[in-house]
Amino acid sequence: MSRNRGRWLAFLVWASLGSQAYPLPSQGTTAASDDYIARFEAGRRASQAGQFDRAVEEYKVVLRLNPGLTEARFDLGLAYHELGQYGLAVHELEEVRRQRPSLVGTNIFLGIDYLKLGRPAEAKASLEAALQTDPSNREARRALANCYLQQDQYGKAQEQFRALAASDADRADGLYELGESYLDLTKQLSIRLSQHHRDSAWANRLAGDLLAERDQWTDAAVLYEKAIALDPQQPGLRTSLGKMYLHQGKLQAAEEEFRKDLELDPKNEETLMALGELYLAKGVARIALENISRVWDEFAPFLAQQTVPSIQLSPGEASKLAAELGAMPATPVKHFLLSTLLHQLGDDRGRDMWTLFEREVAGWKEKPASPSDTALHLCQSHLYVACVNRLQTEEKRGSGENLLLGEGLLALGEQSRAADTFASVLDSDKANLVAIYWLARTYGKLANESLQQLVEQFPDSWHAHQFRGQADQLRYAYDEAIQEFQVAVRSHPSAPELHEALGRLYYLKKSYSQAEEALRQAIQLDPARASSLYLLGRTYLDWHRAEESIPCLQAALRYDPGLLEARAALGQAYMRAGRDAQAVPELEKAESTDTYGDLHYLLYVAYHKLGKEPLAQKALARSQELRKSSAAHHQEKVAEAEEEQGQR
Repeated sequence: MSRNRGRWLAFLVWASLGSQAYPLPSQGTTAASDDYIARFEAGRRASQAGQFDRAVEEYKVVLRLNPGLTEARFDLGLAYHELGQYGLAVHELEEVRRQRPSLVGTNIFLGIDYLKLGRPAEAKASLEAALQTDPSNREARRALANCYLQQDQYGKAQEQFRALAASDADRADGLYELGESYLDLTKQLSIRLSQHHRDSAWANRLAGDLLAERDQWTDAAVLYEKAIALDPQQPGLRTSLGKMYLHQGKLQAAEEEFRKDLELDPKNEETLMALGELYLAKGVARIALENISRVWDEFAPFLAQQTVPSIQLSPGEASKLAAELGAMPATPVKHFLLSTLLHQLGDDRGRDMWTLFEREVAGWKEKPASPSDTALHLCQSHLYVACVNRLQTEEKRGSGENLLLGEGLLALGEQSRAADTFASVLDSDKANLVAIYWLARTYGKLANESLQQLVEQFPDSWHAHQFRGQADQLRYAYDEAIQEFQVAVRSHPSAPELHEALGRLYYLKKSYSQAEEALRQAIQLDPARASSLYLLGRTYLDWHRAEESIPCLQAALRYDPGLLEARAALGQAYMRAGRDAQAVPELEKAESTDTYGDLHYLLYVAYHKLGKEPLAQKALARSQELRKSSAAHHQEKVAEAEEEQGQR
């Protein structure tokens, strides 16, 4: 839960107790009762002022004087929660629940704190109880979704995320939150594949897809090549690699990959489309039209999902191709290609061509299926409507059938139903890599859909500027991203995530003083925001202010012990401060994040200083191995960049 939302929830709880927060003393009060009442009021004032350390001490005194005062114990639990001392918070709140099961907010904070402690089963029970009492509580629902995520119950998590979006009175907020939730689901599945199935073709393929979406063609190609080496018969994989070659201008290599994929599946729409685009890149309109016409024959709705070509042509090339197509007989695919080419040229006639093409798609009919055809045959024949209808009539479907159903629904553009189907596979078969891959890809499509709706329907909302800023950052357009986030901050200055995003961008630009200012603003709004604390610590570390970075990084890890980036940074900070013994455990916990060998080299230095020579040599060898592989990859990227520059 966002920390400022958590504090607001705490204030609502305190406000709801009002004058009934503790039993009022009668006229015959004692000095002791006067003391605990005064202490309780002092604790409340300290809590509401954000002075939680002081509040804890006041509440402890109250409970020594009156151990049965449940409200004081509840407030003590909330103060521990705000300090990130979740174990102590749970201890107090469990006692509150035992004494007063109906006290407002107990189950909500217990659920959130159990979740922070990595105990999702206990968190889920508390949060479900909270939602039974208050079904409209958004914080409880959001935390419950995260419980399901921690237990790999993706279908149930997405139900909660959808309910949150549907209940948001602000449509723009709802669309943004839903899009971000789907991105969180995608990230969770990607981490699951990379951590537990790193050497699988599916993990490499998904990582390649994510890099390709960021236009990192060379890096994506390397991962696709690894995936092909692991599973050369996986349909569609060579097409993904071929597209990377196409973007790099390696047309012959791209065509070879497309042809190999068509040997596995001659009707693969994505491959045929990519082959058509390759011939557009070659300037041969007729063959491009022939290949894409095969897509129309097999499954025309696929083309309706393609709005612009994935390759960029020069105005001269696009004009030449459009002229050649214009002289050809009218067909739906001609209209499709002309619409995309004219769109690239900024010609308004492209919109008219697209409208005509959409009408033609609406009249397209799938080939009739034979009643004797099996569901598998229908799906493999790309008869998606018949495939889905047949599978839905089957009373009992195994994982294989549900995977076919999910892929069929995805082809028909029914992403939500496809996601539900893939998630159902993982409910019974948690290690199904095919389901993990396709579920991650489907969530990515759903995220894109929600965020595109946001930008189209609410282009001037602060969330739209936030999304555009994130997109600019992904393509390394930092100045444009900063401008977008500055607009968003002016519209919504109380959102700590916006100040953090600005701080991150300034950090990436090495504008450390501006980064510090933005991150401190984020922390002022949300004092326990672990990501902001980490970034501030990282900023100080790179700014050669290691001693100042240490308390920031320690605080980040207090609120999020699993933040490995903060552990790596804290280890580095300890090393710079000469505290080698303290650096070692942090670096050891973070070594899985080491890509370039730097952390292992620091471990080597620390072990050497501490006299642990065998460990030092092992760390040095690993550092050298990582440096060698990363350097080779860097040289490959430089060579390709120089080649592309030479071609230009």
